[in-house]
Amino acid sequence: MHAAENEKGFALILALVMLVLLTILGAYVLSTSSTEMFIAGNYKNAQRAFYAADAGEEYGQRDGTIYAAILPGTASQWPAPGAGNGTTSTDYQSLPMGDTSADVKVKFVMSGELPAGAGSSSEDFQANYFVVTSIGLGPANARIDVECLVAKIVPKN
Repeated sequence: MHAAENEKGFALILALVMLVLLTILGAYVLSTSSTEMFIAGNYKNAQRAFYAADAGEEYGQRDGTIYAAILPGTASQWPAPGAGNGTTSTDYQSLPMGDTSADVKVKFVMSGELPAGAGSSSEDFQANYFVVTSIGLGPANARIDVECLVAKIVPKN
């Protein structure tokens, strides 16, 4: 019998080669799906931190007691420097929201002319400008910083 006619071990070798190729393919698919799940988890944590920062920003813009506490010429920020209970700094006020939180600070910048489209007379009113800074903290140390400028229209002195 000729060696080329003896193919008894060929099926075994072919099966082993196919098994190795399928194992490599399976490991690659498993690695890719694990990476995708890790990315999706990070995205979810970042979104939760962003929503917390956005909620803190909204609180800082709308709470009237903050702006009553910051009168130009008396106090320059809320909370007063070092008087807050923020997670990131005592210059911030912490707003817990379940497993997320927001650290908020409102700082007086200046008094000046009314912003365009304010709909009030610049002879009788002026604008006090404030910077609202919010740091959203989410799961797995996710952190998002958001900042905006707020104009509060007040009567001229």
